[in-house]
Amino acid sequence: VGKQFLDAQYAMVDVSPWEQLSLQAGLRHETSDQFVNTFNYTTPGVPSSTSSINMRDSLPAYGIVWKPNDKLRSRIAYSETLARPDFREMSPVGYTDDETGYTVVGNAFLKGTVIKNIDHRWEYYFTSDEYASIGVFYKKFQDPIESTFKSGGNRIQTFENAKSAENVGIELEGRMGLRNFSRTLRRWTVLSNVSFIESKIAINDGLSGIQTSKERPLQGQSPYVINMQLQYDYPSWGFSSTLLYNTIGKRITEVGINKSPDIYEQPINQLDFVASKVLRNNWTVSLRGRNLLDPAVESTQGDEVVRSFKRGRTFSLVVGAVF
Repeated sequence: VGKQFLDAQYAMVDVSPWEQLSLQAGLRHETSDQFVNTFNYTTPGVPSSTSSINMRDSLPAYGIVWKPNDKLRSRIAYSETLARPDFREMSPVGYTDDETGYTVVGNAFLKGTVIKNIDHRWEYYFTSDEYASIGVFYKKFQDPIESTFKSGGNRIQTFENAKSAENVGIELEGRMGLRNFSRTLRRWTVLSNVSFIESKIAINDGLSGIQTSKERPLQGQSPYVINMQLQYDYPSWGFSSTLLYNTIGKRITEVGINKSPDIYEQPINQLDFVASKVLRNNWTVSLRGRNLLDPAVESTQGDEVVRSFKRGRTFSLVVGAVF
């Protein structure tokens, strides 16, 4: 049985001492009490166990926006955010992961993660719907939660808090209409977002003798993320369509222990498509296709492929109406 009680208050102020400058400051206070009670129904007499996380956090947020002219923006922001484990990650009851086949057991002693974020972004607007931006960011994680294995030879997956982690990166983003190149392409638009991230983790002293890699990225963090969209819009027909491409760099899915290498999920290329048409009387029909390339999802440990599968393609036709 899992329960969470969350109480939060938030205050914010936004002032503009000059027309070109805007200042924001906010504070969110959260009180979170999270419980998991585990009962053993198959073995009478075994007492139940309780896992709990009690967090009291004040999370500031600050921002500065400078607008020297109508086309240029500079944004600097600092904020603190949280990440909490879910109920399964806190429960000692084992279950089988559908994708990996591993038995997964939670950790009753997990802590929540506090994340400090700072970023600086420059934006340039060519027109009202075309822009380019470049930004740099830094994230500091306190007690990040990672997926690893229990010591021993049974390959039982569990979760542990690392001491801390850092992400440093750069992000490039843009939107441009292809009408700039040809009138024939006036209804086409390209959007892109690319991030490059360098990640580094500090392992807790109690795990330094168990985990194989003493220096590595944060589990789950890719060194790059690429998103691209190609849109076609014909407003007078009520028609729009989007082709979406996404890829991420290889990332650690399970942290290796006892000299076994970390398990890396290899890069995946995903292609999705959606098209919609507005019909009469506020009716809309949409066609959606996901994972059109259907690449193999491969995970490697050292030079060996330890897991490979395909997620399959999915298609859906949705008809709806707004009254």
